[in-house]
Amino acid sequence: MNAIRGLDMVLRDAAALREAVEKQNRRHNALIAGLVAIQQKHRVAKDYAVADEVRALLNSVGVRLYQGTQGHDYADIPKELKGRPVGDTWIIED
Repeated sequence: MNAIRGLDMVLRDAAALREAVEKQNRRHNALIAGLVAIQQKHRVAKDYAVADEVRALLNSVGVRLYQGTQGHDYADIPKELKGRPVGDTWIIED
C-alpha cells in the first residue's frame, strides 16, 4: 500500500513540475515575443539604433532574430508568434 501511495505522490509531483515548466516557458515566450515586437516596431519606424540594440540583447541570450522581406516563415516557435507583419523569425539557440 505504501508503494502505491508513494507512486501517487511521485506522479502528483511530476504533474506539478510539468505545469511549472510549461508556465515558465509561456512567460519566456511572451517576453521574447514582446522584445521581438519592440524590435520590429523600431525597425519599421527606421529607428535602427534601438532596433539594433534590442536585436543585440536578444542575441546575447541566444535568441537569433532573422529579418527578411520574403514573407513569413517561422520554425520551432509557438503558434501565437506566427504571422508577424514584418516577416522576422527567431529561434533559440542552445
